[in-house]
Amino acid sequence: MASPTSMALPSGVSKPWAVITPNNQGGLIAILAGVAVGFVFVSLLIRVYMRHNFAAYRLDDYTFLAASIFACCQAAVVFQQVNLGLGKSDDLLNPLNIASLEKASYASDILYITTIFLCKLSTCFLFINLTPSKGHLMAIRTILALSIAWIITSLFLIAIRCHPAHPWTDRSTATCADLFTRWQAISALDATTEILLFAMSLYLIWGIQMPLSSKLIVVGAFSCRLPTLIPISLRLHYLYPTLHTANPFHPLSRLVGCTQLHVGYAIMASIIPYLKPFMSVYDVPVASAYYNVSALSTAASHGKPAHGERGERVRSAYVLEDIGEAKGGVRLRPEEVLHEASC
Repeated sequence: MASPTSMALPSGVSKPWAVITPNNQGGLIAILAGVAVGFVFVSLLIRVYMRHNFAAYRLDDYTFLAASIFACCQAAVVFQQVNLGLGKSDDLLNPLNIASLEKASYASDILYITTIFLCKLSTCFLFINLTPSKGHLMAIRTILALSIAWIITSLFLIAIRCHPAHPWTDRSTATCADLFTRWQAISALDATTEILLFAMSLYLIWGIQMPLSSKLIVVGAFSCRLPTLIPISLRLHYLYPTLHTANPFHPLSRLVGCTQLHVGYAIMASIIPYLKPFMSVYDVPVASAYYNVSALSTAASHGKPAHGERGERVRSAYVLEDIGEAKGGVRLRPEEVLHEASC
């Protein structure tokens, strides 16, 4: 039976850019990379929409934007890999493309690790904006430090490998015996930080004076990061066979597919706490948020405490306040809003 690529095409119909056959999984990789890019753009639109009522963007917004940019760059590299023959068996792969494929795979790994780190960073900065509690901040900064240690270690293990002069050639245990062990360490730390971020949401609402239903919503928003443990585990499962074959570019299709799903879902999970059902937990009536943005900006420029037009003190506000540290039990959003209440 003729393969899809050998069938005569009708006039005006061009050859498909990528196909899915037993010997060529390039089409599957391209589809999953496209899905990941779709997640990125949808998440960006949601993030911008949910933030348009606030006075300024924050570090969690900028790091999320950086994660989105790196995710798109990583997907672009994957598309280039497909164009070079990623997913093809030995008899279909052009030997002249192998060197370029190795370099592209190397770049893709680095971009992948960086994207996941920026997603973690964005979530850490969001936590910092949710609470003024010293205990919470210490825990968050510990997770942040661990995440930074993870990215530094990961980039060191992946970028240098066994042959620093040409690390992209280390794509199997034949050239780098401990390559799988390196990825095991990277994945273990990755999973650990994800679990700690979820645990942080439990610690955040522990002792907070708010309804149980609201606590469950807060925890639910951050528990959406836990499914990232699935692609982390699957990547290791599909990585092992690729390290024990002379031509890994065909079996790499499942590994790259898991990578794209991990990137896409990590981006999407980073914006779930900003969706309206979760944001409504933090919302307060406009009349209770006594902000004067112009007064705040002027005072900040002179290094003085800000006051509103009627003498109200403009204060930093947080979504959640610890019972032991809250004064009056006030719980406000952590943003400078564009409204000023009248007395």
